[in-house]
Amino acid sequence: MRFSSLFALLTLTSLILGCGGSKPKPKPSSGSSSAATTAAQKTSSDAQADVLQQALVLLEDLDQFNAEVVQREVLQSLNRWLHNRKLDAEWTPDPMIAELPEEVRNMLRMQNLATSYFRDPKYPNTFRGSDYDYIEGCVWAFSLSNYIRQQGVMSADMTDWFKSLPESFSNNQREDLKTAYLLFDWTIRNIQLRNEASQFAPGTAREPWEALQIGYGDSVERARIFINLARQQGLNAFALELADADGKPQSSVVGVEIAGQIYLFDAAYGLPVSAGKGIATLAEARQADAVSKAMTSSKYAYPYSTESFQNATALIDACSTSLLQAAAAFESQLTGKLRLRLAVEPRKVAESLQNAGIEQVRIWDVPIVAEDGLRLRLRDLPVAGAAEPSQAQLFYQERQLYDQSSPLAIGRLLHLMGRFNNEVQRPGARKMYLFARSFELQVNKLNFREQVEALQSQGMRLPRDVEQQRFFVEQMIQNAKGIKMIASYQLGQIALDSAQYPSAIDYFEIRTLKEFPLIPFASQARYGLARADMAISEDPKLTPEEQTAALQTAVDWLTSVDDLASPQRRGNTLLAERLIPPAAAPEKEPLDDKTSTDTSEDAKPAADKTPADSE
Repeated sequence: MRFSSLFALLTLTSLILGCGGSKPKPKPSSGSSSAATTAAQKTSSDAQADVLQQALVLLEDLDQFNAEVVQREVLQSLNRWLHNRKLDAEWTPDPMIAELPEEVRNMLRMQNLATSYFRDPKYPNTFRGSDYDYIEGCVWAFSLSNYIRQQGVMSADMTDWFKSLPESFSNNQREDLKTAYLLFDWTIRNIQLRNEASQFAPGTAREPWEALQIGYGDSVERARIFINLARQQGLNAFALELADADGKPQSSVVGVEIAGQIYLFDAAYGLPVSAGKGIATLAEARQADAVSKAMTSSKYAYPYSTESFQNATALIDACSTSLLQAAAAFESQLTGKLRLRLAVEPRKVAESLQNAGIEQVRIWDVPIVAEDGLRLRLRDLPVAGAAEPSQAQLFYQERQLYDQSSPLAIGRLLHLMGRFNNEVQRPGARKMYLFARSFELQVNKLNFREQVEALQSQGMRLPRDVEQQRFFVEQMIQNAKGIKMIASYQLGQIALDSAQYPSAIDYFEIRTLKEFPLIPFASQARYGLARADMAISEDPKLTPEEQTAALQTAVDWLTSVDDLASPQRRGNTLLAERLIPPAAAPEKEPLDDKTSTDTSEDAKPAADKTPADSE
């Protein structure tokens, strides 16, 4: 019977993911013992260590337990441990906090940094918004950055540039710079640029953990993701405040300090800042206009001049959670395989950056303001007859995808923890994404009555009226399509990350863009196709003609007319011209005045087009 196959599918989902409100269950190898018992067995009999270990077991195996219950139990365990341990009465907040604007210093979450345990403000209909979000985001960034550092693949031109570095570079310094590049490159390939709602200043609509999980954000949010990935690998990464051509301060360029030099990465352009090859240093950008010229395409001038870099201010990314004594105390106990960087000491960071030649250093206010973004979004309630969903509706839609027990949610979690392949009694991200893709097919195999029974089998109480039941069934089908759409795109990303370029092209072009042309990730899928073709062009087995054809295909994807309004259009144009210089490129019609002057601030992303826009 067709229903039996779907029932098995849904049952497998519940077995893998756990029930919505249950306490964390043990890992498969743990028998019938509870998570607390498992934690206690791993540690000494000391009560404080046992309590702390409970939190660590849950954080190390996030995919094994229900998300909301993990949040509650981790915070309870950590705060119980802090209560037993006692905070240091002599500890004082970092002195640089006093330099923040008064309105930022006075924000609720900036109070009692010396004495607060981990905090959990309650928001309606969500468990999000607590200090746990930051901790979980650091777990993701730590696990993911480890995977990227070990498995990341560099392009041929970057490999050649690294070989040309002076012999004075130690092996550790080379490794650090390579890691920084790989982490930046992963961020650009996986996090789609998207303009946030106009009521939010850049970078303040959502925090890095959220932008990382959903896979998109504005250029500042993208920069912060890279900063956190780098920080988890022990790198000193920070944002640079630069004045653009109009004199407006921007903060999407990231600096990474290595061996006393500041290497530059532009999160808005999606490219390392460069004088033509490799990665430029801040010193190089300050000396002459070679960097600004090399970052300028035939269509778009680079917004930062030599003077911009000469007057740069270093911005230290430190949210309120990272400034808590509680965060420093917790980090000091992380000596096992989960060595998170949770606490930030701005004064120490500032001293290091000043020694590297940056005189102006301050704590960045954006991370602290962004912590209040959720409250502001939830205040934007639905309005009857509104053409667009409210910020609150959009937030709950996103959370329904990733905070509920579903194959997509667990696949994304495994993806962020770098667990792509199956382990013993434990599926990998690939399998869960494939599972999510098959859900729509299984649903559509059923007739209406079987679809209703499938919903009821999962505990949903449906009305007796058939038309009302049909509404719920249609919602299930639409949700299944949405899950399949995102799972297809993420499978393309995994293939690209794994250097499986033909598979990446298949997922991005056929299973994503062709099947779901209005997918919100359309722009990033085209970028992924370009990157796959760029990698294929480096295959020495290809003839010169085939290599050139692959490069031309990459250029076509980068300059697609569907991405004219993409926030990354400027960076993509520059990359395309580096692949095939304009003089050698086939003649194309020039952009009209309107499209050629679109900026990331006022352009509407192509991925946000409605069907009417595309007609």
